[in-house]
Amino acid sequence: MGDNNNEFIREIEIGGIKMQIDLRQAKRIDTFKVGDSVKILKKGDRNSSYDKADKIYPGMIVDFANFKELPTLVVAYYEESGWNSPPTIQFLYYNADTEGWDLVYCDENELAVSEQSIIQLFDRKIGEKQKELDDLVNKKEYFITHFMRGKEAPATKSEEE
Repeated sequence: MGDNNNEFIREIEIGGIKMQIDLRQAKRIDTFKVGDSVKILKKGDRNSSYDKADKIYPGMIVDFANFKELPTLVVAYYEESGWNSPPTIQFLYYNADTEGWDLVYCDENELAVSEQSIIQLFDRKIGEKQKELDDLVNKKEYFITHFMRGKEAPATKSEEE
């Protein structure tokens, strides 16, 4: 035996009682509740030349579906796409059958997610889409004014409602 076993032994204190734990026999037990911040790990595909890298995302538990056969945590996570793409909120349905993902509790300050910069990204994308919408409305009005001289424009779906 010798000192080699000491690397697996940890001394912990719970409620004033000191114990030695053999880490080879220890089991991880996590307790989560809706609203907890988490870090989620998306494991890369080791067989792929495209997506080998593991990725960590900030997330929050948004629901717990207590299905009889397969209780499931619903985790909303933020996937940063860069300045040219809109930020995305994805959902992970985490249960005993989930493969390729892991999650751990996360302290609020642990992941560097700038809420303000995410909101700015959404606002920028909303502004871009608003400009596209405004441009289409102007083109439609131009078409009606210049190409349909004297003709009545057909009712559009939004005007019918």
